[in-house]
Amino acid sequence: MNRAGVSAHLFTLVLAMPNLAAAEPNGAALFEERCALCHGAGGQGNGRLSKLLEVAPANLTRSRANDLYLRSIITLGGAALGRSDRMPAWGGDLNAAEVDALVRHINTLRNPFRAEGK
Repeated sequence: MNRAGVSAHLFTLVLAMPNLAAAEPNGAALFEERCALCHGAGGQGNGRLSKLLEVAPANLTRSRANDLYLRSIITLGGAALGRSDRMPAWGGDLNAAEVDALVRHINTLRNPFRAEGK
């Protein structure tokens, strides 16, 4: 490939990058990756690790925490809000869009008839 071809190819990649970044995070996949080990796949607080914890993880299907509180506990961790110090702070690992996607997914666990993102 000649220099002009390489430049055109790189230009095409650069133009495509914002579209990749704009893709909305998948809350269900993030939950499975970051939360299900403790909270369980359905959010009932019965994940595989839950039996080893001194304080049971929250049953998210029964939680009435509002979105602001959910964002806070996901970002800052349990100890920062007077809850279990076993709930990690994900703020250093997740961006705001990923936290919002998790909050939307948790809301679907509360009401299985609600579609994620609505």
